[in-house]
Parts: sequence; C-alpha cells; structure tokens
Amino acid sequence: ENIRRINVNHLALFNTEQCHVWLAFWCDFYGAIMVLATCLLSVAYKESVGSAAVGLAISNTIQESDVAPALPGAGGPGNGLANGNGATSSSLVEIKVADDKSPSPDGEPPKDWPTKGDIRFEKVCLRYYPGAPLALKYVSFHIMDGEKIGVVGRTGSGKTTLLMALFRMFELAYGRIVIDGVNLAHLKLQAVEDTGPHASKMLRRMAADGPRDDSKDD
Repeated sequence: ENIRRINVNHLALFNTEQCHVWLAFWCDFYGAIMVLATCLLSVAYKESVGSAAVGLAISNTIQESDVAPALPGAGGPGNGLANGNGATSSSLVEIKVADDKSPSPDGEPPKDWPTKGDIRFEKVCLRYYPGAPLALKYVSFHIMDGEKIGVVGRTGSGKTTLLMALFRMFELAYGRIVIDGVNLAHLKLQAVEDTGPHASKMLRRMAADGPRDDSKDD
C-alpha cells in the first residue's frame, strides 16, 4: 500500500515537473523572440532612441522572460502556506538543537568580557554529528591580543570549522577554547554566539591596536 501511494505521488509530481519544463521552454522561446525584436527595433530607430533606453529595454525584456515561468507557482496560496509552515518547523527544530547543545545554560561571562581578545585552542577536536569523523583533530594554537592571523588551506582543511568551533555552532568532542582566560564551554550559548555586545566588542578590541610586530600567518 505504501509503495502504491508513493507511485501515485510521484506520478503527480512527474506531471507537475513536465508542465514546468514545458512552460519554461516556451517562456524562454518567446523571451528570445522579444529580445531579438527589441534589438532589431533598436537598430531600426537608432537615430531617435538613445543607448541608455536600448540597454534598459533589453534588460527588462530578459528579466521578464526569467520571471514568467515562476508566476504560476508563486500565485498559489497553498505554496505560501506550506512554505510558512516549513519555515516555522525549521525554526523550532533549530531552536531546540541550539538549546540542547548548551551544557551550562546559566553560565554568564565575566563583566566587561572579553577585555583583550587572547584566544587559545587547546587540543581541540570537533565532529559535526555523533559517529562522524573528526573535522578538527587536536588543533592547538595561541592568538595573542592585537595579532592578526590568516588561516590558509585547501578546501575541506577546516578553515570554516575553526570559526564554527569559536562560536560554538558545534560542541567540541575534546579539548577547549579559551578567550581571555574563560573556557567557552562554561558559558551559555547566547553569550558566545551573540552578534551584539560580546561579539562586536571582542572584534573591536582585537582589531583596535592593529597587528603586532611579531604577527604571523598560520
């Protein structure tokens, strides 16, 4: 019974996609004709039409041919309702995950933290989900306040993962990250990921004095 229902659903979906392909083909076809006609008319009336008007006409014609295939789907109230419900469900799931990954919800940062922007990664290991291979393996480094550090590497080497670990988008499997003597794992998640006072203040203070003489690229 489940297979039969799946087949029925896929049959309707296949027909819908075929209609979209058919509509897109003819919209592109008529769009090309409109662009060609606009160009020919521009050449025919080149004495009375300026180059700016010609460019605007061609640009608008191309945009209309791109927008036309999306109009039938955009007009349906069901699509908007479904998208709204989906967005709400996604938000609820994201909020639940964010709450679950905060081990110390009552951890408040010290007053006026951070004061310098001294960052230490101490044997940091991180994986994206339980059972996954480690994306960061025992990474250790020290960025002193005022230093500017460039992280260079090939795609997949962990550059973005370092930033995710710094803002606790994923919890560490091992090790710790310390900013101005405070272990990030002891703070509540909002204090770490907040883009307001804490993050902006940290970035301002880390960049205020510029690079030190002994700055280096890792």
